[in-house]
Amino acid sequence: MRSVPVGISPRIDAVFKAIFGDVRHKQVLLDFLRAILPEHNIADVHIENPFTVAEFLDEKISVLDIRATDADGHIFQIEMQGYNEPALRKRLVYSAAHVFSQQLSAGQEYDELRQVISIWVMDINIFRDHTVHHRFSMRDPSTRLQLSDCIEIHTIELEKWRRHGGNLSPALKRWLRFLTEADHWISVPDELRTPAMELAMEVLENIDENTQLNHAYRARMEGLRRQRTQQAAMERALRGKEEAELQLQEARQELEYAKERRARVEQERAQAEQELAQAEQERAQAEQERARAEQERAQAEQERAQAEQERERAEQAMQQAREGRERAEQARERLRQMLRAAGIDPGDQ
Repeated sequence: MRSVPVGISPRIDAVFKAIFGDVRHKQVLLDFLRAILPEHNIADVHIENPFTVAEFLDEKISVLDIRATDADGHIFQIEMQGYNEPALRKRLVYSAAHVFSQQLSAGQEYDELRQVISIWVMDINIFRDHTVHHRFSMRDPSTRLQLSDCIEIHTIELEKWRRHGGNLSPALKRWLRFLTEADHWISVPDELRTPAMELAMEVLENIDENTQLNHAYRARMEGLRRQRTQQAAMERALRGKEEAELQLQEARQELEYAKERRARVEQERAQAEQELAQAEQERAQAEQERARAEQERAQAEQERAQAEQERERAEQAMQQAREGRERAEQARERLRQMLRAAGIDPGDQ
């Protein structure tokens, strides 16, 4: 009877494959797949690339996926991903597509292709929502029309399970608790105890108690720790590069904005100068018109003065004429008086 926690994490890829990829206890994998895919009613599985101790001891192996099939021809690809990496989402798609494309050999027809279900258990978050279990397939996003079910990709994000839990089936919750807690267990908790869970816990205990396997596990842990450290450094460098590129882009945009602002200012200045020149031209034209009006006013004043002089001369002439008529009338009157004095009737003279 153990008295201390087992201390072996099922989230280490080699340990994960030792648990779910060993043909000696394939019911562990069967129970795990049934928890994730209850709608498939999986009766039995065949592990295509079973776990080996040599694989566990090889520190250089970087990919430890599990491939299995069931009686209906479904192909299962299961992998534990413990750290983030560039283009991880594309790797998920490529990996499933690669397994799908490997089915056909020369002479086989497309209708012989079987569905590939790729399951990725993540000890990281790759999506920004709170959903623990995502299921992706080829559908039209607007109509939900399915093109084909030939490839299906599942992601299970353990960090979200730790933080938020989820509306999951009891069977899947049981396995998520195992994956996130088992390294701290002394034995399987009573509420989780099943034959498959007991077998999975035995794998952890065997690794802990076997000196060679325990040493390989610690070396694997250290290798993954170095890998995560390098990955974190790469991510920091990548973020620094992205930030520098963003700053450079912003500086270029600011330069373009400055050029545009300068061009607008130059255009506005040219337009203002053009308007000023036009205003100056209009002012000169108004000045010319004012001068012409002044000249015409002066000419009109001169003509008015000349007309006034002519009027005065006419009045003088009329006055002289009146005075001439009056003298003539006076002379005629004197003549009449002289004729009368002479005894001559002047008549109407």
